[in-house]
Parts: sequence; C-alpha cells; structure tokens
Amino acid sequence: MRRALLLIALLTALLPATATAHKITAFTDIEGNRVEISAYFNNRTPVKKGEVKVYDSGGKLVFEGKTNKEGVIDLNLKPGKYRAVVIAELGHRAEATFTVGKEESKEVKNPPDIQVKKNYPCQFSEEELRKVIREELLPLREALLKIEEENSEVSLRDIIGGIGWILGIFGGALLLSNRRRDG
Repeated sequence: MRRALLLIALLTALLPATATAHKITAFTDIEGNRVEISAYFNNRTPVKKGEVKVYDSGGKLVFEGKTNKEGVIDLNLKPGKYRAVVIAELGHRAEATFTVGKEESKEVKNPPDIQVKKNYPCQFSEEELRKVIREELLPLREALLKIEEENSEVSLRDIIGGIGWILGIFGGALLLSNRRRDG
C-alpha cells in the first residue's frame, strides 16, 4: 500500500513539470451587423473547431457554431449587446463582450469658433478604409497575443505550488486513512 502511494505521489509530482498552459483569447471584429470572432491559444495557435456560443444581453443563446481551421467564425447579428464564449479542447475557454450596431451617443456641440466641415469628399470607399484599418490593427493583435503568452507561461513557482497542493491532498488522505484504521 505504501509503495503504491509513494509511486502515485512521485508520478503526480512529475506531471506538472511537463504540463503547459492552454489559455485562450478571443477577439471580435465588427462591421455593421457582421461579427468575426477569432480565438487563439496563448502560443498564437488558432483554436480549430472551437465551440462558440453567443448570448444576448438577457442571457439567451442566439448563436452556436464552431471556429474554422484559422480559429475564426463569421456571423450576422441584430444590433445589441452580446457575450461570446469560445470553448476549446479540455474545457479551456475565453469570453468576449461586444456591441453590434451604433450605440446612442450624446451630441457634442462645437464651440462657436470651430466649424466642422461635413460631407467632405474622400478618395477611398468605406470598405477600403476598413480594410486598411484592419490591416493596421493586426500588429496590435499580435502584440496582445504575445503579452498573453508571456503572462500565461508556467513558472517554477507555479510548478512548486502545484506540487505542494498535490502533496497536501495526499497528506490529508493519508491522515484520514490512518485515523480510520486506528479508530
């Protein structure tokens, strides 16, 4: 019995050293009623076939689907506030809240000495501008993923703490078994 418990304790002590964190992050990109949800693991790998559930502000499920091989899913939603939940393998999950449609904004009046020119001509279409902005934001998204990766790395402190918890649980189990045997 003691050999089995010792073997179990040794094996569980070795497991945390080889485990890696699989935290995921979800991003939303909204254009009109079209919503693109993309999900990545902390090492920037896309969440393939991740389960996506979208809830409205009342908590009602309004969409359910899976991400593609790039970790992306596209959907169309009515204007409103939403919460997306992305669930990857082994129950890893991420949440993102977002708003579709324009929120009511309070009109800001300009001081009398400032004139705002309205309906000015632009040589680019709205779609071209959105494409450029999306491309410009990609480095920021990459930087955010890198920060997530750095913050979610398993440290020696985490490993030692995990081993401590495991040994504490086994110690409590042994204490209980000895009290039952003696009592």
